[in-house]
Amino acid sequence: MDSTLLTTCLNRRIFNHEVTKIITSRGKSTKGWFYGLKLHEVCSENGLLESVYFTSGNANDSKTVEKLTEKMTGRFFADAGYLKKNGIF
Repeated sequence: MDSTLLTTCLNRRIFNHEVTKIITSRGKSTKGWFYGLKLHEVCSENGLLESVYFTSGNANDSKTVEKLTEKMTGRFFADAGYLKKNGIF
């Protein structure tokens, strides 16, 4: 389980950007600020894509866990962004 950034425009063009203004937002990653979406995905141990979910750029990764893993069972391996304070999921 992980997420990747889908940048829709450069930071200097945020205020002039009109194409995906309704669903995109400004977010921060380990690489710095960006404007766009996040693509969250879950892959099986065989590398098959099991679940995909899009969120705005400022969405917290830990809040997408339930939607990504609904109707799935087993162990999940994810980065720390998907952890919640009161438990893993």
